[in-house]
Amino acid sequence: MTETVLLAQLLASRLEALWGAAVEISGIQQLSGGASRESWGVQARTADGAERRLILLRESGGADRGRDVAVQAAAMAAARAAGVPAPELHDHGSEALGQGRAYLLMERLDGRRSRGGCCGTMRTRPCAPGSRADSARSWPASTR
Repeated sequence: MTETVLLAQLLASRLEALWGAAVEISGIQQLSGGASRESWGVQARTADGAERRLILLRESGGADRGRDVAVQAAAMAAARAAGVPAPELHDHGSEALGQGRAYLLMERLDGRRSRGGCCGTMRTRPCAPGSRADSARSWPASTR
C-alpha cells in the first residue's frame, strides 16, 4: 500500500468521525513547496454528494520540530473569528492521521501565492537593496 493510499484511508476515517457521515477521498495529491511541512491537496466527497476541497499540512516524515499545532490552530480560529480571511480549520493534532506527525487540516481557499512573500506589502521599513523582497518591486504588477 502506498503512502498516498494509506493517507487517503486515514483522512476518510478521520473526516467520517468529525462530520458524522460517510466520506470518500476522491482525490489526493502532494503539492509542491513547503520547506518544513508536507502540503497535500485533498478532495473529499460526503455521502450526500457534496465536494469539499481541503489542505493538509503535516510534519515531514520523521521530523518532529516541536511545533505546537494547537497554538497554531487557535491562532487561525481567532483570526477567522476576527474577520481575517483565513481557512476554516477542520482538525489538528498528531495522532489521528497516524505516525505521530503533527498536522493541520483546513479548507482550501482560492488565491495566489505571493512571490515576494507577505512582507512585500506590509513592510514598515525599506527592503535591503538587492534582497529578494527588493527585487520583487521590479516585477510587473500582475505578478505580485
